[in-house]
Amino acid sequence: MQPRFTSSVVTTASFAHQVYRCTEEEWRRLPPQMRGFVLHQQTKGLTPCLAIEAMEAGRFGSTYDPQGTFDAFQGLQPA
Repeated sequence: MQPRFTSSVVTTASFAHQVYRCTEEEWRRLPPQMRGFVLHQQTKGLTPCLAIEAMEAGRFGSTYDPQGTFDAFQGLQPA
């Protein structure tokens, strides 16, 4: 039995294109803490390009931390 994908088949460019529907350049410009947020908000129309534009325009502040917000919601925020 052979796996469908191996590390030699999945590249950063193909991953960004298939999962995030963007170029590798856009994916790299997206901060790591925002990648999961963008991925989960794709059903609402958020794309990496729109998220980058919103951060540059100041609509997503640099203090916004989706992981921290989620942790606080779960009661797991650091002391």
